[in-house]
Amino acid sequence: ASVRFSTDGLPEAARTKAVRDLYEHTRLPGKLEPLEPLPNCPVRVDITKWALPGLGVMSGTLCGLRQAARPRRSVSGGEDDLLLGVNLSGCSTANQRDRELILRDGDGVLATRGLTGFTITRPTPVRFMGFRVPRKAIAPLVGKLDDAPIRVVPHGTEALNLLVTYAGAIADEQHLRAPQLQRLVVIHFHDLIAATVGATRDSRAIAEGRGVRAARLQAIMADITANLGDCDLTAAAVAR
Repeated sequence: ASVRFSTDGLPEAARTKAVRDLYEHTRLPGKLEPLEPLPNCPVRVDITKWALPGLGVMSGTLCGLRQAARPRRSVSGGEDDLLLGVNLSGCSTANQRDRELILRDGDGVLATRGLTGFTITRPTPVRFMGFRVPRKAIAPLVGKLDDAPIRVVPHGTEALNLLVTYAGAIADEQHLRAPQLQRLVVIHFHDLIAATVGATRDSRAIAEGRGVRAARLQAIMADITANLGDCDLTAAAVAR
């Protein structure tokens, strides 16, 4: 299931209402988190969200908005999600209770809903990618996940880079219709997110053999494709 939404074709005066209506009218597994326009900021939304069983991915550009991840108790069905957001470019601020984090180009933020939820504020344009997975799917790979405060995953973290590369490749794939292929892709995402969080020693070997291996292969293929016109492209260069 997927949804695409953009304010680019709307006049400025109509964007605030359109953004608020988006939360109410989107019928997609893992409903969109509320987006609240910020005062005195230009509003822009250009997002794509898609979902598979056990995985939600949203990517695009947001500007002039505060995104609120609701507390666990306020989510229908009591969903207990792990949320990982990545600033591909731009600057944003994440808040949970009295904790504030500044996210810059390439940084990720890791959070659970907990008892209070959290917010991410983007007054200026931010190109981002966000992942939502059931916490119970990640816990066996990383150990007990308490309601720890939000934390930054620094830019340049290998597992985070592989996750973004893999997500970009999968987002371009239009034929993930076979249930067994969908399950495999979701497992790969779970492995990569667990590796980003910090997999336990035994589980790290599992993740390395599944999701991390698949993501590295996608990264290699993307690098080859991007450099096909380079006369110096060799197997040795790709290996390096």
